[in-house]
Amino acid sequence: MGFIFPLILIVFIIGLYTLGKAGVRLFRQDPAATRGHGDEPRQLEWRGLLGRVAPDPEAKVFRVASRRGGRLTVSDVVLDLRLPVQQSEELLNSLVDGKRVRAVVGANGLLVYEFPEIIARLGRS
Repeated sequence: MGFIFPLILIVFIIGLYTLGKAGVRLFRQDPAATRGHGDEPRQLEWRGLLGRVAPDPEAKVFRVASRRGGRLTVSDVVLDLRLPVQQSEELLNSLVDGKRVRAVVGANGLLVYEFPEIIARLGRS
């Protein structure tokens, strides 16, 4: 029975060490943020527990568009990305460039965001 406490203590210390190492991997400094930007704050990028960079919201929107045939509404982004309506609308509007993403008013008056590259890849018109 006397060996259980030291064993628990060792497991606890190893666990803390492992979590500390994982915590360091969660946030890594963006190297581009330190090059020639003067007094701008340093940027941190979110990394998942496995050390991979988590996808940004724009990449997530393109994935959703791909799953939904290249056409999205604000509601689609709200449901799939679990973002508030205002933030979803701002995100979609920030992507509109007329080439990769365009905003089109459908016959029913609904604003639809089209992703022509995705639509072409899927063979839908």
